[in-house]
Amino acid sequence: MLMGIGFGHLCLNQNKYHGCRSGQVNLAAYNRETKDKMEVIMRNLTLDMPDDLQIKINGHIFSVSKSDVDILNECAEFQSKYGNLKRDDISGIKDAANAFINYIDEILGDGAVLKISGGKPVSISRAVGWLTAICGEISRADDEYISERYE
Repeated sequence: MLMGIGFGHLCLNQNKYHGCRSGQVNLAAYNRETKDKMEVIMRNLTLDMPDDLQIKINGHIFSVSKSDVDILNECAEFQSKYGNLKRDDISGIKDAANAFINYIDEILGDGAVLKISGGKPVSISRAVGWLTAICGEISRADDEYISERYE
């Protein structure tokens, strides 16, 4: 019977101490009656993160600062906040347009919308369309990254 499992050491990112490699965990198990140390068989798994995702839009390269999950969550909040706007709610439409435009800048970096639009004004429907396209591309890029490495 096992008395308990003790963690020896946890090494991440090729820690030079104890000769560990990324993601390696050393465990010790003890027999409850004899207090003898027993060997523990353990699988080692190293998960990686991609370099910053970059996308090219209208000739400009942008580094993506958010994950597709973060973007989808924020878009759900936008939907609940702005989804029922009436055509005559000019103030609400302006707020929504600014929120979407600011969020695209938050994802791609300050001034991204200005670069993408070539300095032209951006309507709310265009901002929503751009955000949808950007989110779709980020999601596809993440899917490709995962399938290349883990499938």
